[in-house]
Amino acid sequence: MMMLAGAAVIVAAVVIAAILVANRHSTPRPAATAGASATNTGTVPGASFVGVARLDPSTGTQARIPISLSSSKLPNSKAITTGGGFVWLVDTIEFARTTLYKISPQTNQVINTLPLRFRVGVAYGDGLVWTPPYSIHPGPGPLLGVDPRTVTISSQIDIPGPPGAEPGTFVPCCVAIAYGEGSVWALGADHVFRIDPKKHAVEKVIAVGGTGIAVGGGKVWILDAVLGRLFTIDPGTDEVGDAIALSGDPVAVAASADAVWVANKDGTLDRRLLNGSSGIETAKVGVRPTDVVEGDGSIWVACYGDGTVWRIDSVGLQTHRFHVGGHPTRVTVDPSGAWVVMEPASSAYR
Repeated sequence: MMMLAGAAVIVAAVVIAAILVANRHSTPRPAATAGASATNTGTVPGASFVGVARLDPSTGTQARIPISLSSSKLPNSKAITTGGGFVWLVDTIEFARTTLYKISPQTNQVINTLPLRFRVGVAYGDGLVWTPPYSIHPGPGPLLGVDPRTVTISSQIDIPGPPGAEPGTFVPCCVAIAYGEGSVWALGADHVFRIDPKKHAVEKVIAVGGTGIAVGGGKVWILDAVLGRLFTIDPGTDEVGDAIALSGDPVAVAASADAVWVANKDGTLDRRLLNGSSGIETAKVGVRPTDVVEGDGSIWVACYGDGTVWRIDSVGLQTHRFHVGGHPTRVTVDPSGAWVVMEPASSAYR
């Protein structure tokens, strides 16, 4: 089912308004340098720590990698993922100046950076690090594929504007990006752009938009946090499923092989099984969740409000709480544990 035009306008208006507010109130960010190393391994980061915290869930020990991150004015100005044996962090200030950080899990150090512009989101797939522009017009640039070895741009893919759009028209895209089912999926306010990473081309523009995206269980999941709805895309046909109404105040979505998970602002995590069951199971997590991700057989939630990261067992919904301090806002997972973005205090997560 195609997303209603009215809903698309609302989502787009929210994105545009937030960007305008950000441009009025943003402050400069100190420059970061490669080679920043981990400090205070095994301690809990304090409220003043800014950077990336590495969490070993088997022991609870932590390593801190200090990075001079900007204070987010919008919830999606930071993103983190793993791939190619490294951790990749995107930090954007005023949705103009962007830095891509390459972090080594072997040394817990930033080993390279790449200055960019107009980026939001990061994903790894098919041997490249992908980061999209935050709008199609006027001129933020194409979707970029970065070579993980050299940390140089090796692919540039133009994202088309919607049919009938006037030249120079501001079209919000993108707000998030994901990789799965053999494709890169760039999410806009009213469209999803399916990209073939081998042909380096947009292969399909799908008429549904939102605020969050995840791939799992054989489907692409689109969260519309503005209207409290969830959509699916069938990767085999590119068809959009009927809207699924959500309760609460959703903020983020993740997907595993057998369920879709929605984190809510009230500190709850909802699980919907994909076996045809219509029931919803809920787990309690921390204060003001900001991100949820599936990894290594568990679900992970970052909670800005109380400085915690939660691991939820996909079977039984048993929860494990880790206090990292500060303001965790983004989380990703590799076999060694969780990597958590720690920001300065931000108005984006009220």
